[in-house]
Amino acid sequence: MRVFFWIMDLIIPITLFIIGLSWKNHSPKQINKVYGYRTSQSMKSQEAWDYAHKLISKIWLVLGTTLIIGIILSKLIVPIEQGRLSAVHAVISLVLLLIPIPIVEIKLRKKFKGQ
Repeated sequence: MRVFFWIMDLIIPITLFIIGLSWKNHSPKQINKVYGYRTSQSMKSQEAWDYAHKLISKIWLVLGTTLIIGIILSKLIVPIEQGRLSAVHAVISLVLLLIPIPIVEIKLRKKFKGQ
């Protein structure tokens, strides 16, 4: 059961890290409706698409790394029952997964105001 909680706790942070690293080096080149950071703002132009991927990849790479380290340390140090600690990790991970989206959208609107 311990392994299950480790996997569940780290799945979102590792996914953030992998996507951040992947898009940092190889973001989706063409605007598409299948893969990538797909919002109405990011899909308005190729320049907006590239900018959004560059920005979200940096944010998710940092957040993924921070979450991985923080979760590992908390699992080793914090004396809370594993199920409860995993619930806390899940909430924190989901919040940090979603918070960058409005940040990127605001930056896209400011940078590409006339488009």
